[in-house]
Amino acid sequence: MKIFFSFMLLFNIILSDTNTIQSIEITTLDGNIFVGTLIEEDENLYRIVTNSGINIDIPKSSIKEVNYIELSSHEDGLYRPDPNKSMYLFAPSAYPIGDGNSYIRNFEVFFTSYNRGFKENISIQAGALIFPIPLENVPAILSAKYSFPKKNNIQFSTGALYMTMPFSGISSFATVITFANATIGDLFRHYSICLGWGYFRDERDVEFMENPLIVFAGNERLSDRTALVFEFWKFPDVEIQYSPLLISTRFIGRNFSVDIGAAISLELLDEGLPIPILNFTYHP
Repeated sequence: MKIFFSFMLLFNIILSDTNTIQSIEITTLDGNIFVGTLIEEDENLYRIVTNSGINIDIPKSSIKEVNYIELSSHEDGLYRPDPNKSMYLFAPSAYPIGDGNSYIRNFEVFFTSYNRGFKENISIQAGALIFPIPLENVPAILSAKYSFPKKNNIQFSTGALYMTMPFSGISSFATVITFANATIGDLFRHYSICLGWGYFRDERDVEFMENPLIVFAGNERLSDRTALVFEFWKFPDVEIQYSPLLISTRFIGRNFSVDIGAAISLELLDEGLPIPILNFTYHP
């Protein structure tokens, strides 16, 4: 526990200098997008000032959508937040998806999930393998997460995950894991420690965890369009050389992102066989 809080304190110091700006994003009916700081609003228009210091009046009759967003100021310009704040590559952060927000995600191309936020603190994920196999043999996942209110730079969450792999003809596998998560940082740089407890079932054999599953994950912004995302998984009673490290470059668009990377371990490095990672995420 002392190590856990030492990590939190260290990352709080490292991440404390992020310069964030509360901004407004206005999309007009003709497709133009204006981003700036709101300086005046009345019943007819919004008046904003852009990062370049230009005042713009936008009639409300021409507006399609208004969003309040957080931007990060850097020497090379303003960075938009990564829309995938609630998840790293496979592991969750403590951040919620947000009320009414949703996204569709393809993990390793073929495993598709639908993710949606309810209220401001509940996030749900439901997914399955998209592949031409009998329905009763399709691997599936279902998870739910509750995020507690964020205080300073730290947010906590708790939840549960159920995953099953009922392949016919080979060993059938399922697991239920309850987890607790702590995330420190902001939407541009954040790190998480996740502890999970539960059981694994292989055919009729059930094994309960005596020690927790530990995941350390991070999302470090590199530029307006890229981020470094990683996860390190330490399974209970598994030697460190078999513990996987997932590392990826995330290419960030306005409504989508792509993760390109690899999963490695000391054992895989000895054999020269990293596992490729390719994920797609779309925010409608």
